[in-house]
Formats: sequence, C-alpha cells, structure tokens
Amino acid sequence: MLMSIYVTLGIFLLLAVRDPLANRSLIAFGGWANLAHAGVMAAQEYRNVIERRELAGVFVFAIVGVVLVALAPAKQSVVKARRSPPRFPVGEDCQTDEQNLPHARLYGCTE
Repeated sequence: MLMSIYVTLGIFLLLAVRDPLANRSLIAFGGWANLAHAGVMAAQEYRNVIERRELAGVFVFAIVGVVLVALAPAKQSVVKARRSPPRFPVGEDCQTDEQNLPHARLYGCTE
C-alpha cells in the first residue's frame, strides 16, 4: 500500500522537475515525507520492530529526503513594487489621444 503512494509521489516529482519554482511545495513535501519515513523506520529498527534487513530502506529514504530538501528551490521573496502614476508631458508637449485621455485630463494635459 505504501509503495503505491511513493510511486504516485515519484511520478508527480518527475513532473515537478519541469517547473521547480512553481512546484516548490511538492518537492519540499516529498523530501520531508521521506525523512519522516526514514525516521520512523530507524526508530522501529532500534526497537526491533522491523527486521534488520529493512535498515537499507532507512538509508535510501533518508538520502532521497536530504537530496530533495537540499535541491528544492529557495522561496522567492515577494516585493510589492509601488506603482507610480504614468508620467505625461506638461504644456506644449502634451499629446492626447483616445487611449490616454483620462490620464491626460488628470494631469492637466488637455487640449
């Protein structure tokens, strides 16, 4: 059952490679999910709940998790740019047409 989840996650991670910035959260989820799975398996092996031969899976999941978290693209900071009003020439250089007439009137550039 768990294998079907990992196969599905793997397919979506392969699709996420096309645009890593847009799929950052999926890549990070894949990495942290692998690290969490490796942690649970390591704790189970330490308490002898699982067989020692499954310890190889702990290392595989841990390595995949570290690689995904390390290679996940950095979060992009959003800087809100102040929008300044469009600048129109004043005086004789004014040109008004239908497209910029409302702005031209606002800045006193009317015929």
